[in-house]
Amino acid sequence: MTDKILANKRNIMRMLPLFLVLFIDTLGAAFIIPLLAPLFIDSTTSILPASAQYGMRTFLYGLTLGIYSIAAFFGAPILGDLSDKIGRKKILLLCLVGACIGYLLCAVGVVTHSVSLLVLGRIIDGFTAGSLSIAQASIIDVSSKANKTKNIGYILLAISLGYMLGPLIAGTLSNPRWATWFDLTTPLYFAAILSFFNVLFLIFCFKETYIPQEKKTIHLLAGLTVFASAFKIPSIRSLMFGFLFLQLGWATFVQFIGLFLTLKYHFSANEVGVFLGCVGVGFTLAFCYLLEIVTRYFPLLKIAVVSISMIALCILAILSIDNEISVWVLSIPAATGLAIAFSVLTSLFSDQVDKDKQGWIMGLTGAIGAFSFGMTGLIAGIMVDFGVTIPIWFAFVCLAASALTVYWSGMRKAKSQV
Repeated sequence: MTDKILANKRNIMRMLPLFLVLFIDTLGAAFIIPLLAPLFIDSTTSILPASAQYGMRTFLYGLTLGIYSIAAFFGAPILGDLSDKIGRKKILLLCLVGACIGYLLCAVGVVTHSVSLLVLGRIIDGFTAGSLSIAQASIIDVSSKANKTKNIGYILLAISLGYMLGPLIAGTLSNPRWATWFDLTTPLYFAAILSFFNVLFLIFCFKETYIPQEKKTIHLLAGLTVFASAFKIPSIRSLMFGFLFLQLGWATFVQFIGLFLTLKYHFSANEVGVFLGCVGVGFTLAFCYLLEIVTRYFPLLKIAVVSISMIALCILAILSIDNEISVWVLSIPAATGLAIAFSVLTSLFSDQVDKDKQGWIMGLTGAIGAFSFGMTGLIAGIMVDFGVTIPIWFAFVCLAASALTVYWSGMRKAKSQV
């Protein structure tokens, strides 16, 4: 038992620099969500003229959310392949430098009331937001089959803590009640500074986990071709669709629940930040306690089906009960289900390919996530114009489809083994 504890400690310490980099990086990325309603919906703080129509405001809200992930959709597979070609560390440094520049442009865009600069900053941030898939590849580089899922859980714990604290800090740093010089740009400048220190931390504290063994060709349109290449692999195809529906559903929910709360229950940016921080508790609960327990006793596919179904049922209850308290209470188990489902599906993806393809397969998961967050940001931004609950209903339908697809994948695998 003592040897096992020591081995676990060595495993965590080996990956600690990567966890810290991801934590601070995600902390900055999560800042934007509580800021968007004040920037576009509230006419007293908006960067748009007071005469701007409501439909234009919701469209630009969705565009600013979605364009980040559309850029990541093209960037994540390219960066994943590059990390297989020249190593993980150099590409992670590129991601952090891009984040610093992007946040600064966003801040300047808010100061000058320039939507174009704000969107440009989001594009740069998005294209270089490949740290998740590269970090997953790095973790897998140093993981055994026995501890792979648990290690992926650790890295997602670091990310979930960033998402939990990011909105809380953004709500605080944008609230002039705490300091007279706090405004909507303060979190963006803070994120830029964090990204800069991330660069220094990575240079001195992170050791390369992968030494390329052969030359690889980099495809600039890998974001478009990665789906086609994955679709040709039967063992990946059904998982890909299940993961896609999962990401579409959760992306819609998490990106528009803040706007839902703002329009329906009149939440401020600070209150939205507190709410999203509470959602992060669900992630933390899953990664700290539940993930290791459930993966010890149950098959991964069964875990995925149950956890995705739990998310769908929680969202259906939020829509049906129509009460502010229910949104707070039910969002935590929904986030717990998402954390578990994401971890086990990522592990299942990894099991389908060899070691030299881990950057590619993690690039695929990154591309699916980016595509989902990008498309739902754009589409749901238009949906809101027809009703504040429409995007949340769309999230429920996608999650139900994900549970059915993953269940069908398990049934098909079981039949093939008979």
